[in-house]
Amino acid sequence: MTKIGLKVGKLLLKGGWRAFLFFLRHPATVMIAILFLVALVLGYRAWQVGFPAAIPTLICLAFCLTFIIAIFLARRKIQRWLHASASRGRTAAQKQITRGIVEEGIDRGEVVLERGAEAAKGALSTLAEEVKTDWESFAAKPCPAQPQTSRCPFCHDLLRSGAKFCDRCGRPLWLACPRCGHLLRSGAKFCDHCGVSVT
Repeated sequence: MTKIGLKVGKLLLKGGWRAFLFFLRHPATVMIAILFLVALVLGYRAWQVGFPAAIPTLICLAFCLTFIIAIFLARRKIQRWLHASASRGRTAAQKQITRGIVEEGIDRGEVVLERGAEAAKGALSTLAEEVKTDWESFAAKPCPAQPQTSRCPFCHDLLRSGAKFCDRCGRPLWLACPRCGHLLRSGAKFCDHCGVSVT
């Protein structure tokens, strides 16, 4: 198919869809328009044939005009009735769909919950065995002595043992008294707590 044919097909589909939607929104107006066109055709046919032969055509024309007047007078009631029946149908369909979805979801949910519970039981028993084994092996080993790491009091960076200055900020570090462990200022020669010589 050519591009023009595709465009024409799309336009016809769009036009048909819009006409269908218009008919759903305004059915009385569409029926009046159709009956009016039929009445025009019947009137033209009666005019062409002449009076004695046009009596059946005139009877049909009278019925069309009667229907047009009746629909015109009752168009609001028709519109309300159609909207009410459509909304009732929509509500019933929505309830039925919702009920079906809920029932199916409950059935699936029960199956999924049963499978999940079985899988969770197996996983928990395996995890409990692994934790028990790890705890027993951990409790059996003696804890290795952790080396004491100190931090710079200014920038809180980790310090090497025996460092006198911080290798990050360059400030002199506090020293600890070798006898009592009291903190001393950098450059102190004696402990101001116990009096021992630091140098």
